[in-house]
Amino acid sequence: MEGEDKLKLVNKALPLFLLLLLAFQSTALGATKLSPRDIVVNINGSFIKTDSNPYVEKGRVLVPIRTLSSLGLSYTWDTKSRTAIIMNKVKDEVKVTANQLIAYKNGKAIKLDVPAVNNNGRIMVPIRFITEAFEFSVTYEKNRVILFINSKDFKLDENLITSDDLNKARLAAISLPITFSFTPSAEAEKNEPTPFYSYSFPRGDASRYIYRTGRANTVVEIKDGIAKAVWQFQYGDKTPIIHLAGQQLTNTLEEMLDVSFEHSMSGSNTAMFYSNGYGRDEDHPFERFTYKTDMYGDIIQTIPKE
Repeated sequence: MEGEDKLKLVNKALPLFLLLLLAFQSTALGATKLSPRDIVVNINGSFIKTDSNPYVEKGRVLVPIRTLSSLGLSYTWDTKSRTAIIMNKVKDEVKVTANQLIAYKNGKAIKLDVPAVNNNGRIMVPIRFITEAFEFSVTYEKNRVILFINSKDFKLDENLITSDDLNKARLAAISLPITFSFTPSAEAEKNEPTPFYSYSFPRGDASRYIYRTGRANTVVEIKDGIAKAVWQFQYGDKTPIIHLAGQQLTNTLEEMLDVSFEHSMSGSNTAMFYSNGYGRDEDHPFERFTYKTDMYGDIIQTIPKE
């Protein structure tokens, strides 16, 4: 089938999907006032909960100091001097003081771009400085608003992506930072209010997915342990597909909509599953169920009868 014919096939199928998508997102489009997506923290391949939301200040991400315990770091906080002393297992020491741009690593003064602050009773520290001082790597992915922190010897087990346990495989897939060989769409990287975010996968597969928000859709393929964005697009009204960035796909988009997991900014979560493949058999409509989540990674669920 030529590329033009394939595109016509996708365009023919997409209106049905868009109608279902509107129903799928209906709980998010009510009177609830929407906020930008919270920054999520992933440490060594696992999503963690934080007791206060990280935020960006002058281009630097600040996280609650309690997050450091998930990195194997310990800390003390002196209320009188408003100073935190952070240590690793071999007793390297970093000292930061609230609202001070000078920190100390093993007694050596280092200038910060932003200081530690007391934010509503939570001590927030500039995570890049702290983690790099202890030889962790940090990646802040604007596309999904996720902060990835890895120890220098960490590497996600590539076999997880092909695991027979699809729940575990898909969770591993979204735990990889997305890399780009093209300039990402500005729409995709805007952390402005959006009614939902979701992940869609092909049936029985964790090596490809589409990350969707109300602003843009990013198609991701995973190979050799690397999650690579290959295309970004939007859904339109008159034109079902609006190309944003990357290389437009025509022959795989449809099958990547078989399984979807969505988090509504109103707080609800919904999964949809096309038991006979998306848009291929009118006698087999999609199945849908709602569920609760405790943390970000819980968006991935086991799909009955997949």
